[in-house]
Amino acid sequence: MAQFPALPFWTDAYLADTGHLTTLEHGAYLMLLMSMWRAGGELPNDDRRLARFAKLTTPQWQRIKDTIMEFMTVSSDGLTVSQGRLGDELQYVRDHSKKQAKNSRQRWRNCTATPGPVGQHPDHASDGSAANPMETLNRADAMGMPNASQTDAPTPNIVDTNVSTLSVPEGSETDKPARKRIIYPDDFEAAWQAFPTTPNMSKAEALPEWKRLSPEDRDMVLPSTVGYRAFLKANPAHPAIHFCRYLSKRRFEGFAAADTPVETEKTWLTRLGWARGKRQWPVHQWGPIPGQPGCRAPAELLQPGDGEDWQEARAA
Repeated sequence: MAQFPALPFWTDAYLADTGHLTTLEHGAYLMLLMSMWRAGGELPNDDRRLARFAKLTTPQWQRIKDTIMEFMTVSSDGLTVSQGRLGDELQYVRDHSKKQAKNSRQRWRNCTATPGPVGQHPDHASDGSAANPMETLNRADAMGMPNASQTDAPTPNIVDTNVSTLSVPEGSETDKPARKRIIYPDDFEAAWQAFPTTPNMSKAEALPEWKRLSPEDRDMVLPSTVGYRAFLKANPAHPAIHFCRYLSKRRFEGFAAADTPVETEKTWLTRLGWARGKRQWPVHQWGPIPGQPGCRAPAELLQPGDGEDWQEARAA
C-alpha cells in the first residue's frame, strides 16, 4: 500500500482545466496522476513506461502525449515528470502527517508523565540512583493513569492541560494565523479583468506565474486577451484555460502576435460615446474601464466622470 492511499481530488479545478480532453485522455491522465501519487510525486520521463502507467499501448500514448504533457513538468535533468498541483498536495499531506505524529507523541508524554518533586525526572530516584525498570513500568497503566494499588494515598486527578485536544478539533481555524490579504499589482489586475475568467479560476494561483514573467512579457499579456477571446468565440467547444496556465505555458505569445485592429482616436471616440450612453464598458474587448489601472483609452479623450458607476459589459 502507498504511504498515503487517498489522493485529494478537486473536481471543480479538474473539470475546469480538462474540459477539452477526450474520454481516453481523461482516463490516461487520471491513471498517471494516481501512479504519480503512489510513486511519491514523480514518474520516469520514458514513453514506454508512461504508456504502461497510463494503461495504453505505446502508439496510443504517442497520439495523446502532447495533450497530456501540457499538464506535466519535466525536471531540469529531463529524467522525471511531475504535476504541480499534485506535488503541492503531496507536500501538504506529508507536512500534516508529521504534525499529527508529533502531536500524538506529545499527548502521550503528557498523559504518561508522573508528577514528582520540582526538578526531579520521573524515571530517576531522589537519591540519584537509576530507577528500577519494573518500578517504572508499574508506575502507570497503558492509559497513563496512576495505579491505585501501589499506595493508600488518594488517587490524584490528572487533568490534560492541552485544552486544544479537548475543546477544539485539531487543525481548526483557531490554530491558524489569519491569512494576509493579497495585494495584486495594477498590471496583473488589468490583465485578470480582461481575461475570460470563470468562477473556478483562482486569482491567487495565477499571481506567482505572473511574477515569473519579465516586464516585456507582462506587457504582452493584456493585448493578447483580445485575440484569445476572439479564438474562444470562434471555437465555442474549446473552454478557456486557467489564467495561470495561460501565463506558464506562454499562450499569450501566440495571441499577442496575431493581427489586432488598429485603435485610432476615432475608434475611441465612438467607444466612449457608446459607453457614456449605456454606462457600460466591455472589458473583454476594450480593456479596463476608464479610471482603472491599465485603461487603454487615451487620457486626452476622457471626460470627468468617465468610468464612474459604469458596469462591465460581459461577453455574450
